[in-house]
Amino acid sequence: MIRLPRYTNKIEWEYLYFVAAVLPFPKEAILPKSETGRMIEWEQIFEKEPPFPKPIKKRLTRTNKKYQKACQMCAQTAGEIEDGELVKLFLKQYVRKLYEFLYKEDTLQEDKLKKLLLEPMGTLPEIDCKAEKLLTEDMGEASKDCIEILSYFFSYNRLSDNKNFDHLVEAMGVDVCPYCNRVLIRPTKNQRQGQIDHFQSQSGYPQFAVSLLNLVPSCSVCNHKKGDTDDKAIFYPYLEELHEEDRFQTEPISGLQYLLGEDGSGEEFRICLKKAGRTQPDQYDEKIDNAFHKVFDLEELYQQHREYVLLMFRQNALWGKDYLDSLGIEWRERFRSQEEFDSVRYLKQIDPESYIRTPLGRLTHDIDEEIRRLEKDVQREKNAQKR
Repeated sequence: MIRLPRYTNKIEWEYLYFVAAVLPFPKEAILPKSETGRMIEWEQIFEKEPPFPKPIKKRLTRTNKKYQKACQMCAQTAGEIEDGELVKLFLKQYVRKLYEFLYKEDTLQEDKLKKLLLEPMGTLPEIDCKAEKLLTEDMGEASKDCIEILSYFFSYNRLSDNKNFDHLVEAMGVDVCPYCNRVLIRPTKNQRQGQIDHFQSQSGYPQFAVSLLNLVPSCSVCNHKKGDTDDKAIFYPYLEELHEEDRFQTEPISGLQYLLGEDGSGEEFRICLKKAGRTQPDQYDEKIDNAFHKVFDLEELYQQHREYVLLMFRQNALWGKDYLDSLGIEWRERFRSQEEFDSVRYLKQIDPESYIRTPLGRLTHDIDEEIRRLEKDVQREKNAQKR
């Protein structure tokens, strides 16, 4: 529902250091480099030294059954072949599409590996398919072994089990779940508050299991509800969002007192999403339907916030439009914009750029717009009566 900003170079560089510690490719092919090709050292990224990724000498564990199976399938002796060489042989024989993407004349292409790790989902058509379609051929029951081995090579667990991984999650700077915009998820010093969702599932797309823009910080509720929904249209937070013309608003059920800020209850109305009129439903409409009804069930979840919406109406009625406008004039020099003034009224930032840092930021913004429209309608009616 909420779009995540593109990560800065600094975050991408830190991520590459973490991935280089766990992926079975030469570290030199993964670690960040300047435009001149020189390695960007960890000390150059940070003014103060943060926790360094815990190094792993052997990225593929010699006693692991998947590792041993890969060696057997490639006719290699376990423990006598370099990790990177084993990966190359395995991909060349069994996962040809991925091999052809990553290698040229048996040489790993650093730029292609970095694209796999850093580019948004859906932008690499050569390998953007489920794992079984990456395989060289249909090998029957052996296909399952190949996919399991591919999952082991690109293991997310090796990344997330790194003792300093939480520092990377914190550096990503996502404070609120982008799927629901309800729950704070930024990790504290001692505890992770949210979870990491794989937009394209680890089981279906193991080649993207550790790709930065496949990792979506989210709340546990949304992560659980989404599950492995690769076959359903879902908003991709790194590129997509709920459009501005589609907005939250209230829908009266049993009374209108709440609109006037009078004593009432949240039972008088529902919070719903009013979609902009579109002549032909498209995939965007399907994504709205999945977000609000079929997958995340946001419309029902947002009914929990009716008392909060009721308080917004009461607050505006108690203060009054004229009083609020006078405050804005009196303190004009202290506020750079109307949005900044509104953030003081609601004690939270409600401009679109702040949604990702503000629980219920989108709801607050839209209900504030509804209140403004109501005030304009009332003023228009008063003016008409004067005539």
